[in-house]
Amino acid sequence: MNRVVPAGQTATTFVGRALVRASLPFLLAEGSLVIYQQIDTVVMSLLVGKEAIGWYSAADVLFGSLLFVPVILMTSMFPAIAEKFQHDPDEVGRMLHRTFHSLLLIAVPIGIGTIVVSKSFVRLIYGAKFAPSAQVLQIYGVVTILSCMTILLGRFALATGHVRYWTMLMVAAIAVSIPLDLVLVPWTDRRYHNGAMGGALAYVVTESLMLTAGIIKLAPRLIDRVSLARIARCVLAGGAMIVAGWPLRDYFFLIPGSVAVVAYAVVIVILRTINDDERQLIRRVTNALPPIMRRER
Repeated sequence: MNRVVPAGQTATTFVGRALVRASLPFLLAEGSLVIYQQIDTVVMSLLVGKEAIGWYSAADVLFGSLLFVPVILMTSMFPAIAEKFQHDPDEVGRMLHRTFHSLLLIAVPIGIGTIVVSKSFVRLIYGAKFAPSAQVLQIYGVVTILSCMTILLGRFALATGHVRYWTMLMVAAIAVSIPLDLVLVPWTDRRYHNGAMGGALAYVVTESLMLTAGIIKLAPRLIDRVSLARIARCVLAGGAMIVAGWPLRDYFFLIPGSVAVVAYAVVIVILRTINDDERQLIRRVTNALPPIMRRER
């Protein structure tokens, strides 16, 4: 459709202003995300010393690397979701449902594995002085599972025209996280001599609230009988990881990590958690491997 450029404006100016207006909601959403990720450090700096801030920062860096898989996955899927929403909105709902199931299958072992290996891994990377960072990272293991799901819903919101709602949700999470930090940071400092744990616990609360609100508003049909069955199976497999790997947590991190992953895989297979689509994906990935790697397998 041809557009008429208003009097007094060049075509370039008109298009430029239109692009700014169209991109502003996304800029606000990303800006809210940055503030949400950093506000806890600002509040903590007023409540605890530099040592606790250092413990928290070390765990936070490792936590950021744990989200690599969901961020890359959802970034690559964003154009497909946006296109499907324009032509077949019902298919977008089915795509979200399938992605939720598959992402949950990946997120649980990443999060639980982090809990199991955090002690030895932090000691290896940062040394004994940063041992309290392991406690923070263990909490971040739970946050990782929740964040994978909120990343999924956030990208879904941006791709389907719910940018304003998601931005408001992020702003609400920022507002909630401040009083949470004011309560939890001093409490964990007194109780566990590690105020950094309070910042991570605040994330557990805010991510849970965002996930709940996101599902209710954006995808009320996401949690159905099939999804609940998938969640239950993944939780049982995650419990098996804890049982198998936790007693070995003081050993080199590859030992408890490997044992925990094997336990997860065994329970997943026994419970027949993987669906046909995921089996086909595994076959395609396996077939795409170089011949040498396939022979080694």
